[in-house]
Amino acid sequence: MTRGFTFLIAAMALTAGAAAAAPEFPVSHRAVYEITAAPDVTGNVSGASGLEAMEWRLDCEGGSLFQRTALSVAFDDGGEYESDARITAWEAADASRMRFTTTLQTAGEQTEEISGFAQRANDGQVEIMYSEPEHQTRELAPSTFFPWQYVRSIFNAARAGETGVSAEVLRGTLPEIDPAKVRTQILSKTELTAEMLDGATGAARLTGEVGWRFATAVFEEPSVPFPRFEISETGTGDGVRVQAKMRFADLTLHLQLRALENLPAPVCD
Repeated sequence: MTRGFTFLIAAMALTAGAAAAAPEFPVSHRAVYEITAAPDVTGNVSGASGLEAMEWRLDCEGGSLFQRTALSVAFDDGGEYESDARITAWEAADASRMRFTTTLQTAGEQTEEISGFAQRANDGQVEIMYSEPEHQTRELAPSTFFPWQYVRSIFNAARAGETGVSAEVLRGTLPEIDPAKVRTQILSKTELTAEMLDGATGAARLTGEVGWRFATAVFEEPSVPFPRFEISETGTGDGVRVQAKMRFADLTLHLQLRALENLPAPVCD
């Protein structure tokens, strides 16, 4: 449960752009999501609840993500698991550089931290320098995507009428399971209704907009033929997530937008 949920968050953080101009996707915004458990839990999990707060800010060279997710899981035997996961990441619009820190606390104690910096050379080769959990350097193939780069490729494919995308994505998680193979199906366009927004503060402007539905599978281990987890979600054309469903082996979580605030766009020369 600990690893799966932590790495799921990192995977959702989540088109090459020109660094000389302000990036335009996604729109800079803050959002708060309510997390609930689906009724189809299996195993010894009886329920879950939590909140996720995220802030996405664009600047003149790239974009920053700040995300905090608090989750409480109840078990049939009366036990509980509580976690507080925090992500801080920055990625260049041209996918040349990426900084990331992911911290997970359980029961108020820090249990995991992953921190590092990735840089893409002129030939596309990616070098990662980790400072946590220990100092090490790795090299990845030029075909490796960064998270924001991958998300933009999904929306570009959707606009072009394609059915999906697939790539090895560096997510900023533990080195032994990063990058992961990520496969996304572009399901359909959908109109955002008042029921979908469910009275979310500041989100009334989204009613009637056309969004996209996606389904993503994340494969963390090459030798395992099934995904570690799956995500289905609905997002606006400018990159605001409205709803999401996260499926683990023993638990399905729903994320529902509860508050949305637009943030100023960068002004660049």
